[in-house]
Amino acid sequence: MTLNLKTNTTVALLSTLLCAAIGAAQTPSSVDRPALKVGNSWTYQTVDLYTKNVLLTTTESVREVKSDGYILKQSRNGAAEQEIVKSLDLGTCLRSKDATQPPVCLNFLHFPLTEGKSYGLEKIPLIGDVTMKEAQCVIKKLEPTETPAGTFDSVPVKCTGTWNRPAEGKTDYFGHFELTYWYAPRIGSVVKRHLERRASITNVRKDMKGRLETYIDTTLTHYSATSQ
Repeated sequence: MTLNLKTNTTVALLSTLLCAAIGAAQTPSSVDRPALKVGNSWTYQTVDLYTKNVLLTTTESVREVKSDGYILKQSRNGAAEQEIVKSLDLGTCLRSKDATQPPVCLNFLHFPLTEGKSYGLEKIPLIGDVTMKEAQCVIKKLEPTETPAGTFDSVPVKCTGTWNRPAEGKTDYFGHFELTYWYAPRIGSVVKRHLERRASITNVRKDMKGRLETYIDTTLTHYSATSQ
């Protein structure tokens, strides 16, 4: 009886641990907002995947932490630093032409980042004078992501939708796009961004329909963390 009791207890314990492990594996992972600190900095390179040319090198560093976001210093291609504002969701905030209106923050990421969660976006600047009309974003499973700065476990957030751009007073030039962000919790930042943008129709050139117009990667090349 003692042997059976021990055996039954062991089996029950193993069963409990197995169920717990299965339950944990089935629970979607969730990542909270980062808590950036003064002195944190990141450098990114944007590369045209067609030509392999470097289009832009951007360095950002946190200058001030506020209750509703962050103030950063940003330098592009070695030019003089400019001040930018980011929200708690790491979206760059654009000042309105109307000084009485609050800034508009481009929040592509919606924390907490929970696997399987989806959300919609609309009317957000995408690249240059191209505007996102609407998009649907889905948060994917944590995965390793390679960058020049190292390999990071990151959360992919994939957005698909439509874009448009004014065509000199004619019908808007528009199409579809796919935009993916990879956010690394360990360093509290996006480590990679991939954008593909295709044309659907244009009154300027009919042969551009379906053409892949934008095909770029922005990846982290260097970062610095601080415990301040």
